[in-house]
Amino acid sequence: MTVSSPASAPNWSAFRVLLAGGFMTLLDVSIVNVALPSITLNLDASASQLQWIVAGYSLAFALILLPAGRLGDIFGRGRIFALAIAGFTFSSLACGLAPSAVWLIIFRFLQGTFAGLLNPQVLGLIQELFSGPDRGRAFGYNGASIGVSTALGPVLGGLIISLLPLTWGWRVIFLINVPIGLFVVPLALRRLPLNSHKRVGKLYFDLPGLGLMGASTLLIMLPLIIATQDATPLNAPWWMLLFAVVSAVGFAFWESFSEKRDNDVLMPKKLLKTTSFILGAGIGTVYFVGFSGYFVALNLYLLNGLGLPAWKAGLIQLPFALGGIISSVLSGRLLVRAGRLLVASGLFFTLLGMGAVCALVLFAPTGGMTWLLPFFFFIAGCGNGFVISPNVTLTLEEIPLSGASTAAALLQIIQRIGTTLSITLLTLVFFAALPLSLRTQAATSDLERTYFSHAFAAALGVIQVAMGLALCLAIVDIFQRRKVSGRESKN
Repeated sequence: MTVSSPASAPNWSAFRVLLAGGFMTLLDVSIVNVALPSITLNLDASASQLQWIVAGYSLAFALILLPAGRLGDIFGRGRIFALAIAGFTFSSLACGLAPSAVWLIIFRFLQGTFAGLLNPQVLGLIQELFSGPDRGRAFGYNGASIGVSTALGPVLGGLIISLLPLTWGWRVIFLINVPIGLFVVPLALRRLPLNSHKRVGKLYFDLPGLGLMGASTLLIMLPLIIATQDATPLNAPWWMLLFAVVSAVGFAFWESFSEKRDNDVLMPKKLLKTTSFILGAGIGTVYFVGFSGYFVALNLYLLNGLGLPAWKAGLIQLPFALGGIISSVLSGRLLVRAGRLLVASGLFFTLLGMGAVCALVLFAPTGGMTWLLPFFFFIAGCGNGFVISPNVTLTLEEIPLSGASTAAALLQIIQRIGTTLSITLLTLVFFAALPLSLRTQAATSDLERTYFSHAFAAALGVIQVAMGLALCLAIVDIFQRRKVSGRESKN
């Protein structure tokens, strides 16, 4: 089949292949959270191993993003897409058949690597296959698929866990990717452009910079994970945080040295001189640190703390995703008029929704008022949709076109690292607030349910601090933009 160019008729059949592949990897992010209690019981996974199962996927995703984009540019995005889908399918099969928690952690890291390899190819191929209004429509459909996968994941995962025996429920969550992958790979080879799009210049990855950034992240994660498993978190190797700082300083020196040699770097100096980018990246990072681990703590609370069936836990979360879809659609129309004020409003509503959830959990610690949770989740979800995409648009607004790809890649990497740290931090706070005996088992009495409620409230407290900090940065950016605008109007 001949693949159309941007100048010819839009290739929607190829686009459907892209959506199928991207949807599969995105679904796997949200669907796994519902399975964590089942994995704990079936594989005898510890609290720290649960952190690795979720955070390892996100970390691998983050670290492969930059090389993935460059590989697609050099060797052909269609080829790399097909390779990524094949690898994701194989690693999903391996996850579904994992004999132990340790093997599941390894296979999840591999799965995250192939998911990160695929992500830049989807965005690059949309730009390659479409132009004009059709490109906008394609990006819009892609954004909608992200929202649908987020909404569908917990519900589908909950139904699978509820309908199948304990031994197979969580495994099928991974294994459903296999037939989809076997269907998508040959379609990708037939319908996507496989020819190489060679770049001018040498093939160079900033692997030392990426390695130092990854090392900093790991050195922050490790004491958090060890503290989760330890009965006395103060005995964890917190000295590793000092080496994380050393690694971060090394990253800064390396980037400066490498840029002087005219090499491509993760963090060019011109980005650091753009105030809107720095503030926007700060907002995104702090927001993801607070927001991303929320669903892990929520599912542990609903399933282990309140003893809800998995399907019901999934349905309770659905309004969050629906609110996000609605506000994401509206944000495209409102962003031009509202600007950074839209992001600040979204942060306020997310903070309001999370605060209401925290108050409800503390007011009814045995779960007597869970019917109110969907309403508060909807409010928080609406706020979420006004934050993520508009923040990316505003953060990249003043970046010259020549550096837009680098800035976008760096922004995505930082956000994924924020996600990884969020998972480890919030699960640490959640488990540290529980008695040791409850960290790997469900509550069976009102007293134990109260312990879980207090643990979830503690995690929500961290989230509210992060949201509050992000809101402060957004307000600073509003005043900064007004200051610049006033200066320009005078000139």
